[in-house]
Amino acid sequence: GPVQELVPVAAFTAPVNAPQKKAPDVSSPNPIKLTNTGNLMMKAAFHNGKLYVTAQDGKVWQGASSAVTSIRFIRVDVSKILDGSIPTSKASGFVDRIFGKRHPDDPANAISYYGMPAVEVTSKGDAVLTYIRSGTSVFPEVRCSLYYGAENDIRPSQLIRKSGFPLVSSS
Repeated sequence: GPVQELVPVAAFTAPVNAPQKKAPDVSSPNPIKLTNTGNLMMKAAFHNGKLYVTAQDGKVWQGASSAVTSIRFIRVDVSKILDGSIPTSKASGFVDRIFGKRHPDDPANAISYYGMPAVEVTSKGDAVLTYIRSGTSVFPEVRCSLYYGAENDIRPSQLIRKSGFPLVSSS
């Protein structure tokens, strides 16, 4: 039968819906619904014995009074699963990382919500993560971040597409 192995990761916190920046013609935009998928794994990729996974997570960032939806990125070397030991040390390339809050170019007190993550992996083992972000100081955006396989941490995000207004649902 299939081989199963538990990989210890930090506990997850439930995501919350993301507020949106108000526009002059929209008095109170509805939040972007990020709670409908909870902490389910949103996307996984596999390359050269490593499994790359993204999910939404909640984190109480400094300056926030409650959990803010953020991105959870996990990378684990599963090539030794048949030996019954999956390494979870930093030296093995294991990553269990939550990121979000704000971009370095944002105001110091800004807090943004990050959600709907996806991941793909290049032939060199570099992870490309895409996601949305929104908040009371930023209209919804699509952004991406790179986590080079040989580097110790994720790089600051790059803007893919920015909206000039809040998302408005028809219901």
